Amino acid sequence: MSRFRPSTPAGFTVVELMVTVAVLGIVSSVAFNVSQSSWRRERASAATFELSAWLDQISRSPEQNGTSCQVTVNTGTLASGAVLASVSPANCATESNVLLPAINNNQSFQVAVSVANAVTSVGTSQWWFTPRGAISTTAPAANTGSTVSDISVRISVAGTVPVRCVRLSGTLGLLRMGRNNATGDPNTNCTDWSVR
Repeated sequence: MSRFRPSTPAGFTVVELMVTVAVLGIVSSVAFNVSQSSWRRERASAATFELSAWLDQISRSPEQNGTSCQVTVNTGTLASGAVLASVSPANCATESNVLLPAINNNQSFQVAVSVANAVTSVGTSQWWFTPRGAISTTAPAANTGSTVSDISVRISVAGTVPVRCVRLSGTLGLLRMGRNNATGDPNTNCTDWSVR
């Protein structure tokens, strides 16, 4: 006596294919969002590291050449590849401008500067590194000027999390980098200054 076995279909049913496509779509959208967030964080960090290294070089220049160095930071919404900051005279740094990363031109940067707790988020902010190692908000004449206690440059990408900061101590000209992973608003303070 032979048993009759029904043949099993070779392949997938339409329902199985639809479920597979839906699962792949969900996984890819989650991966895309995570990669976009990571991409923005890396771009903000790159701009902050570049600015910090540039400012560090400028902060040492007045001691070496005996003249004050004026730094101008552009604030507001800046395009990728735009000038973030410039220095005058040009011999204060190997490059007179520092540019924002220009990898993805679709997303802009938001930049704000806090000088003694007054935030500038549109226009420019200026200060001087003086030969005596301090930071002044007024043009130093004969090495006199008003020193400030704190300057913070804050950068975010497309106004989204995170904000990255470079803080300068006005009396000693020391630089420190920080972050705020809770907001994308560069008008807010960085909360973590343990960035190395």
